[in-house]
Amino acid sequence: MDRKLSKNTIRSGRPRDPDIEQRVVEASYSILAESGYQGLSFAKVSQLSGVARPTIKLRWHNQAELCIATVKYILDTPQDIQIPDNLDNANVRALMESVLAGLIKALSSPQTIRILTSVIAAAHFSEPMGQLKQYILSRRGIVLRRLIEAGIKDREFAKSTDVDFALDALNGPVLYHTLVLGLPMDPRHSKTIVDMVFPPKQSG
Repeated sequence: MDRKLSKNTIRSGRPRDPDIEQRVVEASYSILAESGYQGLSFAKVSQLSGVARPTIKLRWHNQAELCIATVKYILDTPQDIQIPDNLDNANVRALMESVLAGLIKALSSPQTIRILTSVIAAAHFSEPMGQLKQYILSRRGIVLRRLIEAGIKDREFAKSTDVDFALDALNGPVLYHTLVLGLPMDPRHSKTIVDMVFPPKQSG
């Protein structure tokens, strides 16, 4: 993996060396991909990353915190999608398609799918993992929400649009197809999804 840690990655303790964090989280990613949440341990991470266990524990106090950091690493990795700060008169439909295509690409990795399905299941039964659920909810459709609201403002979409329902309708097919069915998905399907949720206006 050649991705760099997001500046938003959860850290506990007082991390000093970004290289150590990179090595530890990448090791955690590999272990989660192979063995799932139950297979994650400081001992395995230490062995794979070459970072001493006491050093790891200074940054992440328990397995759940390290797992949360790893999921944030996955979700915060940029998809090279540029969303302008000012969305007035922007082509929100095209931007939505790009965002969904980026999500499909992010979920195209079997390792990522295994990690997310394992962690989401564990999050229901582990109190510290409640932080992960809160994080995912806080991230839920932030960019898409902005685009939907901009589309409503510019009258591209109906004023009566239920934003939360539209978010679920946009994300749902991608998450169901990849995480539930475990099937690959073509990023080009992003246009089909957007057109189903927001049918293009008929000319004339």
